[in-house]
Amino acid sequence: MQQPTITLTVQQGPKRGQRFSVAKDSIVIGRMMGNDVVISDPEVSRRHASITWERGQPILRDLGSTNGTFVNDVRLTRPQALSDGDTIGLGKVQLGFQCPALAEARPTVARPSPPPAYAPPPAPPAEVEGGAGGFSWTALGLLGLAVVILLAAAAVGAYFYSQRGEEVAGVPTVVINSPPSGSQVSVGQEVVVQVTATDSRGVTRVELLVNGVLYHSDASPNPQGQSPFISRQSWQASAAGTYTLMVKAYNAAGGVSQPAVININVIGAATPTPGEPTATPTPGEPTATPTVTSTPVPDTPTATWTPVIIVVTETPTPTPTGCTLDAAFVADVTVPDGAVFEPGARIDKIWRVRNSGSCPWQSGYTWVFVSGDQMGAAASQAVPATAAGGTVDIGVTMYAPAAPGTYTGYWRMKGSDGQVFGQTSSVRIVVSSPATATPTATPTSPPPPGAEISLTVDRDQINAGECTWVRARVEYVQAAWLDGEPMIGGYKEKQVCPCTDTTYTLHVELTDGSTTDRTVTVRVSGVCPSPAVYDLYVKRMDFSPANPAVIDTISLSIMIATDTYPSGGPFFPASHFRWRKGPGFDWQEEFCPENSQYASCAKTVQFKYSQVGWYDVEVQADNRNEVAETDEGNNVKVWTLTISP
Repeated sequence: MQQPTITLTVQQGPKRGQRFSVAKDSIVIGRMMGNDVVISDPEVSRRHASITWERGQPILRDLGSTNGTFVNDVRLTRPQALSDGDTIGLGKVQLGFQCPALAEARPTVARPSPPPAYAPPPAPPAEVEGGAGGFSWTALGLLGLAVVILLAAAAVGAYFYSQRGEEVAGVPTVVINSPPSGSQVSVGQEVVVQVTATDSRGVTRVELLVNGVLYHSDASPNPQGQSPFISRQSWQASAAGTYTLMVKAYNAAGGVSQPAVININVIGAATPTPGEPTATPTPGEPTATPTVTSTPVPDTPTATWTPVIIVVTETPTPTPTGCTLDAAFVADVTVPDGAVFEPGARIDKIWRVRNSGSCPWQSGYTWVFVSGDQMGAAASQAVPATAAGGTVDIGVTMYAPAAPGTYTGYWRMKGSDGQVFGQTSSVRIVVSSPATATPTATPTSPPPPGAEISLTVDRDQINAGECTWVRARVEYVQAAWLDGEPMIGGYKEKQVCPCTDTTYTLHVELTDGSTTDRTVTVRVSGVCPSPAVYDLYVKRMDFSPANPAVIDTISLSIMIATDTYPSGGPFFPASHFRWRKGPGFDWQEEFCPENSQYASCAKTVQFKYSQVGWYDVEVQADNRNEVAETDEGNNVKVWTLTISP
């Protein structure tokens, strides 16, 4: 959606009188080239402040600047809504903020006129029965009504005046970085919703709702929350139509943000040519078309349940011929160069990158680490679809190394064909020096002073078939590995279920280059039972209609699946599952037969509600415990369904 034009005029500082007019969702102001508004003054930080449109208001934020950001000479301590005519201070530079759309939208309130000067009442007229006396009471009544109206108008005016420049406080701020609203995808295509939520109290979780129904909740690993909190949630549509995706963020104090909303247009999958299926079915994912029984093709499995979930197998999209691949760095959304972190601290880095080539970035494009310091980050990050000329925010989570110093990592775009292209972007951080005690002489074998190493096990004696937890913690070391797996952030835990006596090793590289090991042994009594090969879970719950009313008959398509199965089959074991409309309703049980073609079972059930409200629809796989599973704790799925009048 095109945002109103914001005009910033330099009122004090270099190039006084210079004007910047920008109409964008997010505007970054700073000294560095590539910002939306560039102020060439040493008092201004490289990325000093930003203005983002949120719920129809321009919100000003300080981006960790050195000299601070001010609104009407008051230093900014949290995000603040701007009003037409405000003055923004960046150090000693002052910018006039103008947005005529805000001025037009602000209601005008009549101010009461000053009372007239006092005049003595006229002499009473000669008494006339039913004449002048009646007129005086009418005039007095009208005057009283006018006074009440003027007092009410003044109260409304005082309220709107008090709201001018009000800070957005008490609740988190959440922004959907990608995909942009209005994006078009195909049925079954994965949509990665990337969200940034901020709050000084700490953001504890981010929820994704689809058409008003909770789809997924992403919780912070820190119980006290974190800021910023970067969430990446995946969603797929099983039917064509327009979907409303809503995101809410919660802080540690229980406050909830205003929702950020985008619309996604989903188009139907391409119709396959007879004899040429669009995707080769793999065990576990039947391919079919809604409400239509597919025509059998020799040697091609078919599925006939209705309505059916369309499953699309993504293949790398080749680079279109006749176009060029290129990418350009736009801005550091978070973590400016030189940001300081404590050893082991989590780093949520976001780059803003422009597709400066003529090829669209489609499925299979990634942001990849190419050189320097990886800092525990994944080697690649999926990039949302981006049209030529468009921009996208790409987030990567990494962790500050244990040793003090300066670390720099370099990242680039990679196409679906494996070609690395575009401008190289970097992240440069400084790891602060931890306070350490005065060194004392120690033998060569023990770790040097300051290093803290711990390896424990919850239970070192278990029975065969039982599990326990191994926990490792390190501080002030160069690197560490638990049984060959690198430790990120100084802590790692793993659940282990050994069938025989097993020793687990923590290998540590110290800051002076030497190494040391810690070990724990878990002793096992008895013999482990035959290993389970299936893991049943509720893979899909699709409702039609998506936004039901009381009068609607609701169709619920349920898919029970397993990702593991014996090499000789069957792919899916005979078993039962049950479902209910919500707590307080009776359970209904369904049977799934053994399947040697697919590792899944699909059923469709129908029901209605008699009252509006929210209902937690539950489905439980293997409710009779008929199947030995590798994970018995993932059999239940709950979906909150909203029933409207």
